[in-house]
Amino acid sequence: AGRHAVAWIVTQAPEPRRTVHVLRGANSNATSARLDSVQRLISAIIPEGELPPVLLTDAAPQGGSGDYFDRIERAAQQNMPAPVLPPMQGDGT
Repeated sequence: AGRHAVAWIVTQAPEPRRTVHVLRGANSNATSARLDSVQRLISAIIPEGELPPVLLTDAAPQGGSGDYFDRIERAAQQNMPAPVLPPMQGDGT
């Protein structure tokens, strides 16, 4: 899933938002390995031209299963009130 997310960011996201955030590892070696892996992947996807920035972050991404997010979306839709038009005003001409 991570490779697909990186590929989407560097090819589909609006250009000003094409920044890849890499979660800092447990130690400097793990962090360096993560950065190197992501930069090699980006270079394979975009072999020529300027590469998007890769930044370190300490904030873990919010995540969950697709089933979990689907249940939340369905519950929100089921509890959404039906749209109501305001009453007509005046004589309608």
